[in-house]
Amino acid sequence: MTDPDLPADAKTESLVGLDSWQQSFQWLRNMFVVVLILLVVLSGSLNLYLYRQVSLANRQLNETRPGVEKMVAEYQGKTFPFISMVLSNFQAFARTTPDFGPAVLNKYLGTSSPPAAVAPVGPAAKPVATNAPPANRTKPR
Repeated sequence: MTDPDLPADAKTESLVGLDSWQQSFQWLRNMFVVVLILLVVLSGSLNLYLYRQVSLANRQLNETRPGVEKMVAEYQGKTFPFISMVLSNFQAFARTTPDFGPAVLNKYLGTSSPPAAVAPVGPAAKPVATNAPPANRTKPR
């Protein structure tokens, strides 16, 4: 494997160069292992942090859920019917008093007519057939 034609100095110099390359390769390999270990530690720490944040958010959600459900039930049971009644009374008054509709209702509500029904949005929404009869609408009381 050795070349007999090379002088002895060249042989030792090539061995020193080879040893230098081996040391450089070993250093690079060690650095790669260290970076991999640090990456595993960092990702584990990040996962632990995110797990604690999710646990904290779930705990806070469970603590506030009864209060929010109570507020929603109160709004749907008391506030929304009251608002609907006041709005229908304003609209009835606007029909009897022509100056009230354009001056007040249009200014604060944008229109004197009741708001149109909101169509569902998303993939579950299906188009309505054009030849279908109009849906029965009831006026709020």
